[in-house]
Amino acid sequence: MRPEKQLDAGLLIKLRESTQPAHDKVEHALGERLFSPNLTKGDYANLLRKFYQIYLTTEAEIERHGLLTDMLQKRSKLTLLNADFAGLGDLGGEPSAAPKPFVLASEADALGAMYVIEGSTLGGAVIAKRLQSLPWIKKESHLNFFTSYGKDKASMWQQFLQFLTSYGTQFPEREDAVVSGAMQTFAEFHRQLNQ
Repeated sequence: MRPEKQLDAGLLIKLRESTQPAHDKVEHALGERLFSPNLTKGDYANLLRKFYQIYLTTEAEIERHGLLTDMLQKRSKLTLLNADFAGLGDLGGEPSAAPKPFVLASEADALGAMYVIEGSTLGGAVIAKRLQSLPWIKKESHLNFFTSYGKDKASMWQQFLQFLTSYGTQFPEREDAVVSGAMQTFAEFHRQLNQ
């Protein structure tokens, strides 16, 4: 049973159903890059730089709206990406180009964005497992981002779902904005991954 089914899942179901095509599009774009048998350290470093751009702009926008500031401080992915850059040595390093502005209109949109970035941690475990088959990958120095939250991944996801469900119950008129924020974030992921 999906975790969403254990909660009053109106907003969660709407989010999952509305964003499924966008999720699949991003998953496909990511899979093509990450699961190539010819993936090099350089390719991996470039992909992590794209993730850094995505998370830098998305986390800044989520934080700007204030609703999720405390939650985001415990869940930021930038430190994990920096640890992976350090593990890559000369190939690592933050992106040098300034990111294209990414603007979320409201706190509800920011919550939709948080749904996308929190949901992406679930797929990270699958990605990390597949990447470990590459001879140059070392879990402790190259997979911090994809193994975020470690053994707490499921409980962190449940905590977020509870918050999201509570928000949806309290503000049902904002459901469309939450979905819009999620769709906008998936579009940003896709745009960055295809640059």
